Order: sequence, then structure tokens, then C-alpha cells
Amino acid sequence: MELPPKSVMDQLALENRGPPMMAASIALTVLAGAAVILRLIAQRMVVPSLALDDYAIVLGLIRSLKALYVGINTYALALFFIKFSLLLFYRRVFTTKGQTAHTRRMKMAIYAVGIYVTAAYLASQISYIFLCWPIHFWWDTAYVILRLQSPSTVKCLNLIPRSVSLAVINIASDFFILLLPMLGLRSLHLPLRRKITVFFVFALGGLCCVVSIARVPYLIIATSTSDPPWTNAYPIIFSVMETTIGVICASLPTIAPLVHFFKSKLEKSTQVSKGRLLPGWNSKRVRGKKMEYSENADDITLTTNIGLEEGSTDG
Repeated sequence: MELPPKSVMDQLALENRGPPMMAASIALTVLAGAAVILRLIAQRMVVPSLALDDYAIVLGLIRSLKALYVGINTYALALFFIKFSLLLFYRRVFTTKGQTAHTRRMKMAIYAVGIYVTAAYLASQISYIFLCWPIHFWWDTAYVILRLQSPSTVKCLNLIPRSVSLAVINIASDFFILLLPMLGLRSLHLPLRRKITVFFVFALGGLCCVVSIARVPYLIIATSTSDPPWTNAYPIIFSVMETTIGVICASLPTIAPLVHFFKSKLEKSTQVSKGRLLPGWNSKRVRGKKMEYSENADDITLTTNIGLEEGSTDG
């Protein structure tokens, strides 16, 4: 195969989207990893063992890392684990308040969305496996594009309608998962200010919906081009954004105990620096400290109970 002229090769070398893609991917991955670490620390502050949603988000983070190097199948699996982590978290938080009519409805809604997410994942994997017949031609097309061999007689699905339909299914599942906690918040017996705070924490999941929608036009361009290495850059970076932002948003609601803990420490330090003791604190020493956490959706907070010795001040 004859190579293009040197001037063309030099121009192509300048048109390189690799470095900015790599920088953005590393930054987002570091943030996602930090969010998961904080999540695990917060969970261990509350109970000695991790929950199923914690394991699922770790798998989602690992798969999102592999998606950069393995491909679209691992990207779909990363999204599956991230979404299931959220559903397991919703089940743990919103359906533990006894068997009321609301919790039963909430549990049914979570199960229904879980079935939808599972079916969507299986459909995407099957469509990728049987995208071309014979199956191996899906990998051989790379050689065809590079003109290293002649196309053989094969049957392949049209990538554009297939990619768009799967993207729409994925966006729909994002909106379903975004709406679930909004329905659960209706039954919470919280002060209005705290309820608004919790609402906005869960609403951050809408960023995933925005990224998923923004990815679709670039996906259409990438599936109808003769230069896949160049046009696939934007779909890839949007895929990285979708998985890493998903990990971050799925972890934010779970780190409330950690935030509350450090907030309490800061408030105590501020009071001491002003020469005032918090109510119930001993001026000499503290006997013990016990951390408690309520998984009840009405009280997603960390409380610190401190045993005091005699002679403590009430401030």
C-alpha cells in the first residue's frame, strides 16, 4: 500500500486528538476514583462491612477504566454496574421503613427499572456480537477501512439506527433512575431545608442524562464516516465522561456521613478557638466515642454519641 506524501503525513501528525483526550480521561478517572474511596470510607465509618451497592460501584469504576482500552462492550458493562449500584442503594435506603404502601410501590418501581436496565444491557451485547455475519467481520472491517484487504461478502447491520436506538434506550434508563429518588423523597419526614439538599444531591445524576444526550450526534457522525480514528474521539471522551460522572454521582449520596463528621469537627474546632465549649463536652477528657448511622431514609446522617465523665459542662 502506497503511503501519502510527506506533507500530508506531517499535517496528519499535527491533527492529534490523543493528548487532550488522555488528559480529560485521567482527570475524570481520578475524580471518580476519589469519590469511590470516600464512599467506602464513609461506609466503613458506619458499619463494619460494605453493602452490595458498594461492590457494584467498584466494579463499575474498574470497568470504566477498562473501557478506555477494551472497547464499547466494557463501556456498556460499566454503565450496567453503575446503574445497578444506584438501584441497590435506593432499595437499601427507600424500602427499609416497613411494609407501607409507599415502600411497596417504591420497591416495585426499583425492580421494574432493574429489569429494564438488565434487558437493555443484554440487548446491546447481543447486537454487538451479531453486528456482522460472519461475526469475525466486525473486527475485519478495521482492515477493510485501512485497505489492507478487500471486503468479503458479508451482512452487517446499519450502525446509525442501531447506535441511536441503543443510545435512546440508555438515556431512558438514565431518566428512570433519576426519577426514582425524587418519588422516594415525597415520603421523607425531613425539614424542608434538608429535603431540598438531598433533592439536589440526587438531581446531580441529571448530568449523566445531559452527557448521554450530547453523545448521540457525535455517535452518528462516527458511525457514518470513512475516518473512524478521528471521528471516534468525541464519542469516546463522552463515553468516559458518562461512566466517570455516573460513578461520582452514584457515590455522592453515600458520603453524607463523612461530610457530617468533618462538619461537626470543624464546628467544634471553631467553638473551642473562640473559647466556648460545645454543649456536653468535657473540659478535660472524653471517655469514649461511638459512631452511629441510620440507613432510614428519614435520617441519612451520621450522629456521634459521646460518653462523658462527671463534671462535664453544658456550655
